[in-house]
Amino acid sequence: MKRVSVFFPITVAWALWASHSATAQLAVIPSGTPGPQAKTQDELDDYGLVFESGSPNETIRLANQFLKNYPASEFKLYAIIQEMHACESLDDYEGTVAAGRAGLKISPRNIDVLTTLANALADHLPGSSQLRETLLTEAETDAREAQTEIEKLARPFSVTRSQFAKEKREALAAVASVFGLIALQHSDFATAISQYETSVSLSPEPSGSDFYRLGIAYIKIGQYQKGVEGLERAVNLGPPLITTLARQQIADLRKAHRLPD
Repeated sequence: MKRVSVFFPITVAWALWASHSATAQLAVIPSGTPGPQAKTQDELDDYGLVFESGSPNETIRLANQFLKNYPASEFKLYAIIQEMHACESLDDYEGTVAAGRAGLKISPRNIDVLTTLANALADHLPGSSQLRETLLTEAETDAREAQTEIEKLARPFSVTRSQFAKEKREALAAVASVFGLIALQHSDFATAISQYETSVSLSPEPSGSDFYRLGIAYIKIGQYQKGVEGLERAVNLGPPLITTLARQQIADLRKAHRLPD
């Protein structure tokens, strides 16, 4: 049977994790390598619907339908990645983790999946101390694997040095953000500060949540002015929930410690 191939105009081997937020992401095909191939035009068209969907709920529905209809498809990993980020955008922890773990079964060293899964695991921890530590260990293992894979990446000939450096920095920033969150969850505030400072310095578009957590870490070690500076950046960057939380933290901090406005 004739196979239908497709190549997407994406140049690097990981998805850009814009702002480390819950925005939808693109599944990527490494530049210079054969892309996945569809056995039929229907398979290719159905994956195209998943890829182009603008609604997270619709992406999840279409991805699940695609995986049901084409369980052996070479596009399976990419449909799972689309579903993972759609779940992430809806703050669906269980869905994000399930999709992430399914993705790692197919591609154990996929940087995007490793980073997204690690972040989800570290950001939604149960009260049980034993399970909490198990999930944090899993998150740290995944983040370290992602960091190792990023460092091993070689620049494809089709990618300019500046673009490759930019996108590698963004990927490293995303991993540093995860390490910062893991450190916060361990109350290791010095490490959290170091990792979040790394993340916001590497990323061309740092996230409000990173600055919020950086500010909180500084507050925890008594460096209130630096804490306020981080929180003020979080206010400006958002999203709305982060803006609201940061403003409240600033107000409480200035009231408690009589800091200047």
